Amino acid sequence: MAAISMGALVTTNRLVVTSGGIIYWHNFRKKDIPWPSVRSFEIGTSRSMLRWSCLVVNSSSGRVRVDAVAGTRSFVEGVAEELRLFQQDHANL
Repeated sequence: MAAISMGALVTTNRLVVTSGGIIYWHNFRKKDIPWPSVRSFEIGTSRSMLRWSCLVVNSSSGRVRVDAVAGTRSFVEGVAEELRLFQQDHANL
């Protein structure tokens, strides 16, 4: 049973970056954050039992913790920087 639960978490916690914004899943629900509403990125603490660092998106509608991007602080900082660069490039189109 634990393997099924873990498999469900792995397949439902993901992040997709598109020209329209950031799409992520949380608790089997697909959610999106359009680029115009993204204000900044920061590092937070995940909801997992291991308390990894995770990505936090500050948007016009509030803070969104994206547990799909979790790991060491340096890993999450790298992802946040890539997202900043993607956002800047997209804003220039």
